[in-house]
Amino acid sequence: MRRNGENGFILITVLLMMSVLLSLFGAYVFVTQMEIGTSRMSKESVQGFYSAEAGLNVRAEQIRQTFVGYNVPAGVSPTEPNPCTGSNQGTQDFACQSHSFNKQSDFTYVREEPGNPKTIVIPAGELYQ
Repeated sequence: MRRNGENGFILITVLLMMSVLLSLFGAYVFVTQMEIGTSRMSKESVQGFYSAEAGLNVRAEQIRQTFVGYNVPAGVSPTEPNPCTGSNQGTQDFACQSHSFNKQSDFTYVREEPGNPKTIVIPAGELYQ
């Protein structure tokens, strides 16, 4: 037969072990939730990156097709600092376009470089005269 002191010690020991186990379980749940959130954000970030890259590739191909047959893109680029918002959409080949990939939407536009393209005369006898 056990004495009351031993029963109290056993009860306290069991309660302490249960609180330690509950603390470990709580930490496990917390870390698991953090990992799930981090993985989700990483996946969304990668999807956004590849969606934007796909939009740029589509737009680059459209501009490349413009140059076929020695044509030159026409129009005006949207102005900075807020392109593709409101009425700041640009015109013709330089205008803003919306693309959607993997449930992600992105906007692309072509920016003009002042003084580009440069026209030069290649001397006779040179390659590409």
